[in-house]
Amino acid sequence: MAGLENFRIPRSAHKRVVAGVLGGIAQRFDLNVWPLRLLFLVSLLLPGPQTVLYLIAWVIMPAPRSDNGVIDV
Repeated sequence: MAGLENFRIPRSAHKRVVAGVLGGIAQRFDLNVWPLRLLFLVSLLLPGPQTVLYLIAWVIMPAPRSDNGVIDV
């Protein structure tokens, strides 16, 4: 499954507010993180599983690693 390594989205070590989930998504797709955060906050006003999905992404997305391979928390 070496092809799946290209699709892994690590959490962000530098663009994090809570867990780095939205920062990691923004880095992976070369987006600005603030519009994503704003959309997420607005979506919290609507009914739905947003918080649960964020927590699942927090668990599933790998921790950020530094250049020397050590987990950067």
